[in-house]
Amino acid sequence: DYLAAYMWFHLGEMKGDRAAKRNREFVEKKITPEEVIRANKLVGEWMRRYVGL
Repeated sequence: DYLAAYMWFHLGEMKGDRAAKRNREFVEKKITPEEVIRANKLVGEWMRRYVGL
């Protein structure tokens, strides 16, 4: 599931994980621009739910 992978790698990247950044960039090449938008929305939803942002 590329959308879930993108979300988790993006969250890891936000914490400074360089491997997560590379992996997110790899996944981003595998999905459409529309899917990137959806995946970023998942990141925002996760942050609001579990971090309170």
